[in-house]
Amino acid sequence: MKTALLALLLLAAPALAGTPATRKSAMNSAQAEPRNAKVFCWYDDDGAFTSKQPAPAAKPLRQVILTGRGGKHAWAYTILPSDGDRCPDRVPSRSS
Repeated sequence: MKTALLALLLLAAPALAGTPATRKSAMNSAQAEPRNAKVFCWYDDDGAFTSKQPAPAAKPLRQVILTGRGGKHAWAYTILPSDGDRCPDRVPSRSS
């Protein structure tokens, strides 16, 4: 009896866990930024895109900011992904 239950659980486990595609989709959904959340696009000293991270809601959109930190966070540009914005590969017009 125990062997039959164990066999049944082993057969049912993959179905209960979902397919690899559904698990990956759930992980991507959990990592997505909340709707209407602003994002900083970071640029290095040469103006090349380096990374992005959540930005405070009070930051103005589409404004280039010279941070004074240099390195990978020399310039910041704020976008709103829910509007279809994407981080440009190069920092937009450096007129901060």
